[in-house]
Amino acid sequence: MQILETLGMTLVLTACCGQAFASPSMLSVLKPINGETLDTPLSATLEWSECRGAASYEVTLNLAGVKKPVFELRGLLQPCCRVAVRPGSVYNWVVRAVDTSGRIIARSKPHTFEVPEPVIREVTDPRVLFAGVHP
Repeated sequence: MQILETLGMTLVLTACCGQAFASPSMLSVLKPINGETLDTPLSATLEWSECRGAASYEVTLNLAGVKKPVFELRGLLQPCCRVAVRPGSVYNWVVRAVDTSGRIIARSKPHTFEVPEPVIREVTDPRVLFAGVHP
């Protein structure tokens, strides 16, 4: 930990995930990247960088524009999780690293991702329509 004083402000730098950040430390989100449209309509895999000193992680997932979380996952031991999502929705999410005493030692910036509606296409090719059908 490094303490810097400048312009009358105290800035505490903490090493986390191999980098130094102004407190609170920032976690890097790996996927989905901010603004991404997923290619799966029913689930999302959330991934972030590991944080040295983290005993577990917490994830909060909200529908865009709604304050009450859809999910609040606590006690995650790996830097990833898979969540069920609703097609045609936009989600915001954040992840926090928690140490053994329950203190939040790092967090991500809020990220957004979109879940597409399932695509139903009409099949008109007779080879596909009747594949496997024998007269």
